[in-house]
Amino acid sequence: MTFRHVFTQVTMLVLASSLAVPVDKNSEKLQNISEAKRHGKRNVDCTDGLSIHVYCPPDYEVPEPSPIIQQQVVHVPVPVPVPHPVPQPIQVPVAVPITKHIPVPVPVDRPVPVLKPYPVTVERIVPVDRLIPVTVEKQVHVPIDRAVPVPVPYPIEKVVHINRPYPVAVPKPYPVPVAVPKPYPVLPVPILKYRNPKCCL
Repeated sequence: MTFRHVFTQVTMLVLASSLAVPVDKNSEKLQNISEAKRHGKRNVDCTDGLSIHVYCPPDYEVPEPSPIIQQQVVHVPVPVPVPHPVPQPIQVPVAVPITKHIPVPVPVDRPVPVLKPYPVTVERIVPVDRLIPVTVEKQVHVPIDRAVPVPVPYPIEKVVHINRPYPVAVPKPYPVPVAVPKPYPVLPVPILKYRNPKCCL
């Protein structure tokens, strides 16, 4: 039975049912049973509840589903968002007066401010025979955390070391009278006590 033949029968039955002609219920059930047996399908009640026969076409044969072509699944990598670094606030150092007793915290990544030099009195030892002032004012940069070097003073007085024998009598250009021996013995004068003991060793 072709689709055109079925469509023609359905059209004719619809037109006939539109005339509202009553049909015997017994004959209608027999017709339904015969149609069900003829199609080899289940028994279908083809009444609409108003004693009007409606033709029921045979069950539609569902065609076999076409094989689904399995396509290869391609995994596309999802781009992962790269976290951007959070900008850190710039720490501005507070202007604190740099003194000798208050340490100023300075960040590591910033240059350390150079301290201003202050006058330091430096004593310089000079020879006595020169007319140079002993105290000289100089601008010397001394770090705060270090002690100021103090020069060790040494004696300024000139010390003349005499290392020579006792002076010998120089002959005079004029005649010297010879000592006349005394009639009495003359004791020698102890003159060594007036000499420098280091000069005649």
